[in-house]
Amino acid sequence: MHIAVFDDNIADRKQLERLLGRESDRRIPTTGNLYIDSHGNFESLLHAPMQYELFFIDCHSGDKNGMDVARMLRKAGVTAPIVMCSGETDYTAFSAAPELLLHIKKPIQKDVLSAIIDEALEIHTHIERPITIQGEKETLYLHERDILYANEYHHTMHIHTASGEVHSTLGRVMDLIITLEDNPRFFRTEKTCIVNLTHVIEIRFGKIVFDTQETLSFPFWQTEHVKRLHHYVKMHEG
Repeated sequence: MHIAVFDDNIADRKQLERLLGRESDRRIPTTGNLYIDSHGNFESLLHAPMQYELFFIDCHSGDKNGMDVARMLRKAGVTAPIVMCSGETDYTAFSAAPELLLHIKKPIQKDVLSAIIDEALEIHTHIERPITIQGEKETLYLHERDILYANEYHHTMHIHTASGEVHSTLGRVMDLIITLEDNPRFFRTEKTCIVNLTHVIEIRFGKIVFDTQETLSFPFWQTEHVKRLHHYVKMHEG
């Protein structure tokens, strides 16, 4: 598990690092190592937050507090559990808090810390991990449900999303196909095109209609096969 610690109190940050280090040693035979990165400023934390599976947050810098940081993480697309460390600020008293917040009190006790990590590991069994797409200059993190389809032309992969955005990267569609090869929701219509069947509402002769009303052409001789796959996916999604 990769963990980010963000606390602008350096003494508290170092103490939590020590506790997590000991917890990591204890977990090697069972749940494995805990990999810990410590951050003392917003820029560092928000540089690549999607790599982390758990966050420990407390902050009293300027006009921002830890809850502001948690909201920033959610806005950036982070879905991992966030542990709010209440000391000077009681984060349990905040209303309209982001989802999947856990709480712990300072000074942090090792048995309580261990229980929080167990809870986070359990949460992860129910969380859909984002797909990591490594481009030449950036890394994209998308969930399966975000993708309508992806195709490739002029040596560039174009990922069309349910929100209407199109992400273009120098990555290859084949790499995405390999990532999703065991997922029945995705169907490869051509060598360089893959479609998310959960967003399909109609299949015509050689044409797919998505729930966004966008359409995509595909080889017409696959029409009946695509219809059968689409029916299978819809049946298994209830």
